Amino acid sequence: LGYIFGKIIHERVLLSVLFLCVQINHTGKELLFLIFKEITLRNYSSLHKTFYSLDNLATLRYTSKYHDLIAENRINFAISDLKLSGLLNCPKRSYYELSDLGKKALSELGTDITAKYVHSLPKYVEYQKQRK
Repeated sequence: LGYIFGKIIHERVLLSVLFLCVQINHTGKELLFLIFKEITLRNYSSLHKTFYSLDNLATLRYTSKYHDLIAENRINFAISDLKLSGLLNCPKRSYYELSDLGKKALSELGTDITAKYVHSLPKYVEYQKQRK
């Protein structure tokens, strides 16, 4: 469940981070709070509301030996992916702003920005090549 839940959050968070940064630049902690808030405000079935309530979402952990917080982990990975792809700038530690490429992507693609799209951008592809 943790893995699937993490993947769902990752997809939603990519777009949420971009939309939040359009309005104003945010610190990492502000982004975590705003994304938790956005996820919990969506209209879900009662089963989803149980899993997505702010308290449950903030405390749900992977079953691995490290017991990382799932939502915080996925949000941080999404932010990292957006930075690596060039959609977000990080002018100083834990402070994020939308890049020109991010603004262009939002204006052209709107809500069609997915992990697949982010991972296909030249900066992200180059980063992955350097890692190997």
